[in-house]
Amino acid sequence: MADPKPFENIAFSASLRRGDAPNARGGADAARVLTAPSFGVAASTLEGAFYGHMCAGALAGAVEHTAMFPVDTIKTRLQAATSASGRSYAHAMSTSSGASVAQAMQTIRGLYRGVSAAGLGAGPAHAVYFATYEKCKVWFGGGVKGEHAPLAHAAAGACATILADALQNPVDTVKQRLQLANSPYAGAMDCVSKTLRNEGARAFYRSYPTTLAMNVPFTAIHFSTYEAAKTALFKASEAEREGFAVQFAAGGVAGGLAAAATTPMDVIKTRMQTHCVLLDCDLAKSVETTANGVCAVRGTPKMCPQELAAAQARASEASASAFAVTRAIIREEGVMALTRGMSARVLFHIPAAAICWTTYESGKRILGLGDEYEGH
Repeated sequence: MADPKPFENIAFSASLRRGDAPNARGGADAARVLTAPSFGVAASTLEGAFYGHMCAGALAGAVEHTAMFPVDTIKTRLQAATSASGRSYAHAMSTSSGASVAQAMQTIRGLYRGVSAAGLGAGPAHAVYFATYEKCKVWFGGGVKGEHAPLAHAAAGACATILADALQNPVDTVKQRLQLANSPYAGAMDCVSKTLRNEGARAFYRSYPTTLAMNVPFTAIHFSTYEAAKTALFKASEAEREGFAVQFAAGGVAGGLAAAATTPMDVIKTRMQTHCVLLDCDLAKSVETTANGVCAVRGTPKMCPQELAAAQARASEASASAFAVTRAIIREEGVMALTRGMSARVLFHIPAAAICWTTYESGKRILGLGDEYEGH
């Protein structure tokens, strides 16, 4: 029979490994955990830990992405802009000097377009992300308390990214298309249905290889830096247990460094996820090109003036690799275009990573999965 208190027994088992003397209640637990028939108990506690990490990770992902969503929207608009006028923060926020209160409220609402897709998608993806990381970290030998193992942490993070991004990539595609200024989509479901109808299911995974090329090094840098910074700050604090400040600071440092290092791949990913929106034209309808290049369908039916250009762009971009997109960006906009949105990306990831890690660590403590079990 499964153990009714799996998280509690994990912590107790770890205390036995440290050599703590069991109390009266602990003596009975020790016999139950350490004797031969306790194999089922150990299995249930490990299974409970895995699901506990999933719960804590889901909460962390949802909180992180919803809290920092407006900054992420600005970053997406800056990276998707191909014209000089679209590269300013004022344009990315759709603000003007003489904006009324109504226009300001519309601007704020616009910065949150796609937040529902981000919040719902981030939960399951981060659940898989953190649970996989914790399990792989132990497999690779990085689960010993007080011991820094950057290669183990980096490898575990890479494994977690490959699985989590398989869930996150379709959601991220929808999110970024909704985030664009003057996006032609009414909402998340409208975006999904039109993308499926016009481009097929492949469109949701077109940028997956590029996403992995960005997120595998991002996660490797992020996790190894986080564990290193947390260990260093914890030792410097001379406290008995890791506190909120240590985890918050370590998460911020790790997120900012990883974000800055991987910005070029993020620009390429954003272009690949949004290029069909920027070029989309329906031939039997009235089409107006907005300031940022998005084709919006309005008015009475008429022939699309961009028919040939849009068809050629679809044909080339549908099979374009990340290398082809990179060459096009450098050729048409210069090499510095690959760093566009870096400040917004760093500004997003520093607090986002800090929020995510502290929420995750707090969730683990609530579930009884603290330092005793994790070893960090």
